[in-house]
Amino acid sequence: SHHQMDLNYTQNVPMSRGLNLQFQVAVFNVMNSQTGYDYETRISNPSAFIKRADASTSSTPVIDIPNSISDASLQKLLTPGATFVRSDWAVKAPQPKTFYAPRRYQLTARIQF
Repeated sequence: SHHQMDLNYTQNVPMSRGLNLQFQVAVFNVMNSQTGYDYETRISNPSAFIKRADASTSSTPVIDIPNSISDASLQKLLTPGATFVRSDWAVKAPQPKTFYAPRRYQLTARIQF
């Protein structure tokens, strides 16, 4: 889950002839949470899979292959013409394609009449 906190401060300064000078400072995403979302789906891409033996030397995190994918379809994709052993393979953990915006500031000055 993702949570953001925004802060806003407004200061009014009365001026002559009924004018009002207003300063405003806004800070968005105060905690600077840049949580990822919109994860890539790449199960149909052979590059999404990695042999477990290679995964131990790789810095890429891996997860088990979902049981919803049949061994027959995996064999066609990964080891055509050879014996497929599910336990020898893993899926590279999906990475987010998009991140929430980093901390932003907004300064405003306005004259009200």
